[in-house]
Amino acid sequence: MRKQKGFTFWSLTFTVGMIAIVALLTMKLFPAYSEFFAVKKAINRLATEGNLSSMEKNDIQRAFERSSDIDDFHSITPKDLEIRKTSSGETVVTADYEVIIPLVANISALLKFHASTEDSPAGKSLP
Repeated sequence: MRKQKGFTFWSLTFTVGMIAIVALLTMKLFPAYSEFFAVKKAINRLATEGNLSSMEKNDIQRAFERSSDIDDFHSITPKDLEIRKTSSGETVVTADYEVIIPLVANISALLKFHASTEDSPAGKSLP
């Protein structure tokens, strides 16, 4: 008697189903993550190109808006940025936002994003 080799119908169905679910999630979630990396790049650009401590709030918002026009992201506007001064006098720019992505029927994914000049390599001071 010979042993059976290969996929059975149910193992093939399960495997194809799992690949389909992963592909669906990837196609639906990738644009939101791609946009987040553009926002993060804009925040890092603010930290590296300009002296944030000497800039006014409106100047920071205009610089962020120029970056949003270049990198083409719309999930967050310059007015949504949190701009504050630390106790040492450094200006910190933070972007916190959420994106809701409908997946299937009434199932959605909620993605929370956070980017800050404190997290960027240029925003950290050396000891």
